[in-house]
Amino acid sequence: LEDKREIVRAVARNVDSLWRSKCSSHVVEKALEIASEGQHSGSLEAERSALVSKLIGDPSDRSSILHQMVGDRFGTFIVQRLIEHTQGHEKEILKQALQRCVPLLKRHPRGKYILDALKRAAMS
Repeated sequence: LEDKREIVRAVARNVDSLWRSKCSSHVVEKALEIASEGQHSGSLEAERSALVSKLIGDPSDRSSILHQMVGDRFGTFIVQRLIEHTQGHEKEILKQALQRCVPLLKRHPRGKYILDALKRAAMS
């Protein structure tokens, strides 16, 4: 448990550089998954919340990590995982931030995957 906690914290501290490459973006996705699901997810709630907050950032800031990720070939996968692993107030903030990105998502080749994930989340 402590190893997982430290890994999720390290990912949150370095997420601004980790999301940009193929291999390290997988690490970000896995950290979200581990902190959100499984036997230790309840104990990792604070770390999961910190990671999600860092990824979403200020929803009105067009230079936030989230806004950069929606137009990036690796970032789009992380955004899809964010949609899957956020809940309650976090999910609402994420949806509001992504609504501002809809024109970009419609133009971006991988944007349809984020839009599809948003639709699936709305139905569940």
